[in-house]
Amino acid sequence: MKLLYIINEQTEGDQVGPRAALQSLIDAGKLDQVINFSFLVEEKRLGGWGKTLEELLSIAHEFQPELIVFNHLGKHTISKEYLN
Repeated sequence: MKLLYIINEQTEGDQVGPRAALQSLIDAGKLDQVINFSFLVEEKRLGGWGKTLEELLSIAHEFQPELIVFNHLGKHTISKEYLN
C-alpha cells in the first residue's frame, strides 16, 4: 500500500513518532511506500497556502496513493471541492 501522510510539523522531521511508526510498517512489509508531506514547511518554502495545495495535488497525482492521511491542519482549511 502507498500512503501519503500530510503531517503537521514546523520543521521537517520533527514529528519523530509518526515517522518512526510509518517506517516500521514499511520495514515489516505492511506498507510499500510513504511520502510525508510537511505542509507547514512547504507553505514557508513555497510562499503561501494556495501554492502548497497545488504542490500537494501534484504529488498526489504523481504518487497515486491508496490512502491519504491528514494530521490536523490547524488554522488551514481544505474545501470539499479540492478533496474531490
